[in-house]
Amino acid sequence: YVDYLDAGTLDPGGPVEVEARRECYPETWAGRASGTVTNDGLTESWSATYTTNRFHQNGGGASYGYGLEGDEGDSQGTMQWSISGTNGGGCQVSGSATIDVVARLDLFAAMEPKSYATDLRPVESTQVTSQCPGQAATTFTYFPLNCDCAAMRNPFTEPYAPSLTSIQGAQSYTANTGEGVSWAWKLVPGSTPPPP
Repeated sequence: YVDYLDAGTLDPGGPVEVEARRECYPETWAGRASGTVTNDGLTESWSATYTTNRFHQNGGGASYGYGLEGDEGDSQGTMQWSISGTNGGGCQVSGSATIDVVARLDLFAAMEPKSYATDLRPVESTQVTSQCPGQAATTFTYFPLNCDCAAMRNPFTEPYAPSLTSIQGAQSYTANTGEGVSWAWKLVPGSTPPPP
């Protein structure tokens, strides 16, 4: 993809002046991410692979958006997820599932330095088991990563290399609803996620 290519006028009697800039942005990125969420004695652990397709370009190349934007077809992936621990009420909670996820990547090409933001979230719930003292085990519906638990928060954006060969990073922070979050990500151009 070429943002622009501007050529100066050609004067047979004078020098040729040509000014050009090419910035190539992939149509698709593939990602691999993993992390943990801790809250009330429980730990969620997860790892995911996914792809994000470009859905917009703003300001003549000022920014590029990939992934979820009201259309889940722009992003797809799966997450291996589990939960374990004993909550404040003394109940042991456990469960695991393979869950569909969507992700987003924004490239802010007009910023100095050029920066990006990315996030990921599940799109379905699952069933987990709770065993409380003196009671029979029960199952209930649980929404994995039910917070800003796979997003960029500190800082909200980070620089990316102009070569665009990969985008990767890691963050740890407290979610808006109090959960302890730690996660890492890596994205590469194309439809094949990077190796673990």
